[in-house]
Amino acid sequence: MRCDLAIGTFGATRILKTLAASAVVAGVVVCGMGCSGRATLLPNSDPSLRKTETEFAADAAKRFPYKANAPQGGEIRSRAEVGYMLNRIELTNLAGYDWNDFEVWINQSYVLHMTQLKNNEDRTLALQMFFNDAGHYYPTSGSDRIVKTIEIYMGGKMYQVKVQTAD
Repeated sequence: MRCDLAIGTFGATRILKTLAASAVVAGVVVCGMGCSGRATLLPNSDPSLRKTETEFAADAAKRFPYKANAPQGGEIRSRAEVGYMLNRIELTNLAGYDWNDFEVWINQSYVLHMTQLKNNEDRTLALQMFFNDAGHYYPTSGSDRIVKTIEIYMGGKMYQVKVQTAD
């Protein structure tokens, strides 16, 4: 009986090592195929945000410069939770009306255009979807990645969004 137990433990250890190695190989294969140039590994729930990095960068380039002279709309009822561990922002519209054809600005330097965010809906936005005027996406490591401000440019006005950390 002791011999069976020892063999069973050895066999289980070997199986676990094989499974771990298989998971690593599968991860490398998934990352290596089909996601080249994509801003995120998993598709966004919003079809209008399923773009490549090149498409996000080209769209952002059209929206510069930052509209510093735009009329201020004050703080818009919303929530933005920044998740630094997952490099994303969870943006929620709490304004009481749908947002249509608007821009989301981070630190007045990185922008993302969105077609719609309905009232009481939220959207997960990868930081790699936001691009600056040089065509670089938002930093995902280092001290530069701190989100200080998020603003919504909509209807010719700039609105401030309350930012909080999710992690």
